[in-house]
Amino acid sequence: MTDCYRGGWKYDDFEKTFLTFIREIDLANVIGQLQPDNEQARLKDQIRETEGRLLEARTQRDRAFSLVLGQAPSEFLNQKVREYDLLVTNLETNLEDLKKLQQAIMQQSVSFEDGKEGLGGLVGKLQSTNDEEVFSLRSAVAFHLRGLIEEIHIWPAGSSFYEMTPSIEANLRDMFGDERWEAYKSTHPTKSSDQRCFSVTFKDKTFRFVRPGVGGKFFMMAATKEPIQTKPPFQSPQ
Repeated sequence: MTDCYRGGWKYDDFEKTFLTFIREIDLANVIGQLQPDNEQARLKDQIRETEGRLLEARTQRDRAFSLVLGQAPSEFLNQKVREYDLLVTNLETNLEDLKKLQQAIMQQSVSFEDGKEGLGGLVGKLQSTNDEEVFSLRSAVAFHLRGLIEEIHIWPAGSSFYEMTPSIEANLRDMFGDERWEAYKSTHPTKSSDQRCFSVTFKDKTFRFVRPGVGGKFFMMAATKEPIQTKPPFQSPQ
């Protein structure tokens, strides 16, 4: 029976594909609300505290130095000047380091939103087993998904285009056009790992259909108000 196929879709692989291609999730923003902003807030507090300590240390140093100039030199006052001078230097270095870290985090947040390289880092963080914050991150993403998604359909061995829900089939047929859709269906095997796909229907009744394929051999993605993407670009047979 050549049409028989038994296969599956490893959960980690599906999750990575799902989070990468379902743009509506806006993963960078969801995680950013939980993590980078909080880290930025902590850094702002540390910077503010360090700036206050630095101002006080400079004031104390200048006061001690004025006493040295206004009185007969003494080892006690000289020692105080040296202590405050060292404290000022250390605080200035600490403040510079905190500001550099703040800038690095800001640039990292921007890069996450620039493309899939950053998105891949976010997905990798969610799938990490060693990060203490992973549970909180995954909980935040799950909560966001529940408020966004109405239903998900998964075909781990391929849908064969006949097991699709009528609404998704109708949407894809409408986007391709009848002739082009029939031609597209005929170019792919009925059941195989290359045919695996999934669809997401959102609560606003829009949808996204993704077939990532295996190793990039096949690829197709369609979504409400977006042009169909196929890789390689699909041309209807003449």
